[in-house]
Amino acid sequence: MKLSMWTILSYFEHHGYRAVAEIKKGDPCISDFCISVEKEQKAFPESDILNICSGSGLGLDAAVVLVYNEDRILLPDASIFDACMELSSAMSYYNRWENKLLRTLVEQRPLQDILDIAHDVFERPMFIKSNSNYALAISRGYGAQTHPDWIRLEESVSTKQSDMDAIKTLTMDNDFRKAFQDVSPTIRYSPLYKSNVLHANVWLESERICEIVVLENNVPFNPGEPYLLEELVHVTANYVSANRILYNSQDGVPSMILDMVKGKTIKQNNIDHLYPVLGWDKQDSLLVIAISPYMNLESPAIHVLQENLIQELKHSFVFIHEKKIVCISNLTREGGEDVLIARLENKITTEGFHCGISYEFAGLEHVLVYYQQALSVLKVAESANVLCMRMAETALSVIHNSVSSVEFADSMIHPDILRLRKKDKVHNMQYVKTLYAYLLHGGNYTDTANYLGVHRNSVIYRMSNIETIMQSDLKDMNNRKQLLLSFLLFYGDEDR
Repeated sequence: MKLSMWTILSYFEHHGYRAVAEIKKGDPCISDFCISVEKEQKAFPESDILNICSGSGLGLDAAVVLVYNEDRILLPDASIFDACMELSSAMSYYNRWENKLLRTLVEQRPLQDILDIAHDVFERPMFIKSNSNYALAISRGYGAQTHPDWIRLEESVSTKQSDMDAIKTLTMDNDFRKAFQDVSPTIRYSPLYKSNVLHANVWLESERICEIVVLENNVPFNPGEPYLLEELVHVTANYVSANRILYNSQDGVPSMILDMVKGKTIKQNNIDHLYPVLGWDKQDSLLVIAISPYMNLESPAIHVLQENLIQELKHSFVFIHEKKIVCISNLTREGGEDVLIARLENKITTEGFHCGISYEFAGLEHVLVYYQQALSVLKVAESANVLCMRMAETALSVIHNSVSSVEFADSMIHPDILRLRKKDKVHNMQYVKTLYAYLLHGGNYTDTANYLGVHRNSVIYRMSNIETIMQSDLKDMNNRKQLLLSFLLFYGDEDR
């Protein structure tokens, strides 16, 4: 890692040495050092090597002078040996720091780990913020006195909620507004923090993805710190690039997931790339949940529930789409359907919501159809005024509602059922209900009678009349299939 003279100066001062800076450029170019002998002290060729010189040989009032081109650091109280040991320690320290940062990429560790390692060098409050102004990672161990917005920033890591007042304060300031266009780290006065911050944007393909902010915290910045921040910017950019899908997002939800729900066509190879980014397997069982408010609740209630579910469901994507909360949940990692539903009901019991839950499925490419299924279940839950309903509980009604919306659906109902319906309307003989129960129980008179709550002889009598009205033969299996299918598709599970 190449160091600047400012960073070297700060390192010596941090270790108790008295140092005097004569630094004109301070660019990060130094990666090694050497001891300059007397006859070489007047000529210092441009390279990445820092020269350790005797102050007396240069005619300076210092025991040791560190020289790099036009820049010098005077060390009045240090020896050549001291300077060599400290420089060796400094270069080893920053090289290890750089390697730790780079290793996080190889080990695919989270962004918070990257920030924690960066904090070891800066030793100041710092955070990485998304374009939506919520924190992606933030330094630990600091309190509310750190920054006027600190507590909200800490909370926003999980809530993904932005502070519009903070955004307005920063963007209305003519000077700080320029910070969002900087291509290199800069030290700027923050109108929100009321002090200096070290600010850097992270760019990918000319797109600003996120920003890194280091707070001064009552200790003035060293001019070399922007160069150190460049290293963190580089690592963060590589991290975001490797996880690009996650950071092109709305409320922390991958844009590809949103596109699926919206019905956009996604190439299979892009879907396959999403699994390792999410840490999911293709074989994982998934489930879609659609949640809507009732009783004319205000929209803030939706956002409060969304925040609660984001915190509760760690292996789910929770977002708002078309005024409904949508959850794409990984059942395998959430502990199974029963566990997930119990946690869900615990969160929404007192919130005044209905929810519809799809069948479980495998493969993100099927998200759209199961989202539509969840919406269909939700409609049934709303009409029945039931808090939570699963597809398994209302499949017949959902199928009926779906098929009945098809043009000419009524014309596909078996004509014998229509004949029986006509008789029932005139004489209320319950022929349709009896035939359905008879078919459902495989033609068993006893089971049919128990289901209907009547005597077995009553069933036999009704079925005898039914067969005289019908024109199809009930002994024919194909006819029984058509009749039962008509019942299931066009009458759902309603009371017949």
